[in-house]
Amino acid sequence: AGHANCLLDEPNGLISPMINRQPGEVYSPDQQCELVFGTGSKLCPHMEND
Repeated sequence: AGHANCLLDEPNGLISPMINRQPGEVYSPDQQCELVFGTGSKLCPHMEND
């Protein structure tokens, strides 16, 4: 227990200049797949992409 105490610290400043943007505005669907599943991963063309 007590390993998450660092989450109680206030940040020193703005962590990311893109803080007010949604993931789809920053990363394309293919880039998001690569972040989760690794380099070369792409969005399956049979998935809905709304």
